[in-house]
Amino acid sequence: MKKTRNILIDSGVSLAVISAFLYCVSTAYYRGFLHSLNLEPNILDRNFQHILYNGFLISFSPALGTLLAYFLYRIFYSHVIIPGINDYLRKNIQRKRKFIKIKFFLYGKRQDSEIEKKEKKHSIFVGYIFFISILVIFSLVFFEKKGKTKATDFVKKIEMQSFTKNDYVTVTINNNPHKLVFITCGARSCAGFDNKKKEIVYFNPTDITYGFPLQK
Repeated sequence: MKKTRNILIDSGVSLAVISAFLYCVSTAYYRGFLHSLNLEPNILDRNFQHILYNGFLISFSPALGTLLAYFLYRIFYSHVIIPGINDYLRKNIQRKRKFIKIKFFLYGKRQDSEIEKKEKKHSIFVGYIFFISILVIFSLVFFEKKGKTKATDFVKKIEMQSFTKNDYVTVTINNNPHKLVFITCGARSCAGFDNKKKEIVYFNPTDITYGFPLQK
């Protein structure tokens, strides 16, 4: 008797896996950015919703590109390769026999017992888990490098002094206004760069003022 799969449980597991992946991607990217600028992650921590949404934004483009590449591969495989092989074999019985010989050479002629089939499926499943784990690790490395690249671009802007008016914010610290280059904000604190003193400044998010870009 076959076990019926619970759609709600499957959906819940999928949602949990996707959320965990987005959380890890966002954290890797953000940590790569912060560490490259010697910023303190504990001061600039973010809430769970912000982390997930940021993970969705930075992973959307690579994920969409990967899905598109897989879609094009499947179209080419199902509409070109498979029909081409079938047409090639149908035209000549000798070709078909050679193909069967190659298939027997690769997979063998013997029939697997039930326990063999079960264990082979288990081995393939473990292989899938290992492959997915490797993909996840490489994904985290990739997104962490993207965060470091963003930090490197910021450092280049400091070296070239290529900031615009929109890059600056005015921060009130101890009742004194400070003009800082905005870097990032966490759930409780923000970070800015003092272009005159060449220092990183942490400040309260409620103390920021900036010019509103009015349309003429």
